[in-house]
Amino acid sequence: MPESGQVARDSTSDIAKIDPAADRPPLLLVAGELDHIIPASLSRKNFEYYQGPPTDDQEFAGRTHWICGQEGWEEVAQYVGTWLGRALGR
Repeated sequence: MPESGQVARDSTSDIAKIDPAADRPPLLLVAGELDHIIPASLSRKNFEYYQGPPTDDQEFAGRTHWICGQEGWEEVAQYVGTWLGRALGR
């Protein structure tokens, strides 16, 4: 874990570069329609940035940034669990 002074500096260095085509595990981006901290539009841009399967995104209507703490969180958990099962071939 870098010390706090390095976090900001390292985020702009080569160490923070992301290769969107790199071999990686499955990626699911989850967004809330009403999230003003990480808007669903930003989640979609991230989804479009990554190349190759398996990459998916899911926007949940009426949800905020507190998506897993809101009433009805079970729907989100069920979706993620089902997605994981598919992505991992189970």
